[in-house]
Amino acid sequence: MNNEHLSLTKKERLEYIYLLKILEKLYPEQSEEYSQYRNALQQGFSLHYADMMIELSEDELSINECRKVLDILEMYRGIIYSYRALKRENTDISLTDEDVKFPGFDGNNECYHMAYVKYFIDDLDRYSEIQELSNGYYNSHHRMLSQYEKMLEKWNEFESLPNRYLMNEEQIRELLNSKFK
Repeated sequence: MNNEHLSLTKKERLEYIYLLKILEKLYPEQSEEYSQYRNALQQGFSLHYADMMIELSEDELSINECRKVLDILEMYRGIIYSYRALKRENTDISLTDEDVKFPGFDGNNECYHMAYVKYFIDDLDRYSEIQELSNGYYNSHHRMLSQYEKMLEKWNEFESLPNRYLMNEEQIRELLNSKFK
């Protein structure tokens, strides 16, 4: 039972009842659960309306935070593209895949950021170069957001470069090391 109270009009209750009837037919393996939700709505047991919301996350990641995550992913795309271009040119570089790999976010303290990365990269099939190097693992096991924000400041300074996706090794290192300043 969810502790949150959900207030619904009769019209909203009726809409949910019809939707739940459809879901009961579409997903027979979950039909008992949908039936319980529907019965609570039909009987007017308002204490149990919020039980339907159990699958929803408590909080939301704001639009600005989502954009920040996308900016971070784009920055890592620039790092990885630049690194790969240097490797293709057979340039003698000391950077490794591990150096340029996206570390992810802390699964305990930055879980919404980490979940958004997983959604955007894995579910929407974007940033395949990041997914490839990270092997679909985006938990850094320590807080990263403040470090990424420092890196983004440097990344934005690099806008004056002819192409931020073709940085040299020194520029890549400068960007990666900016998180420590």
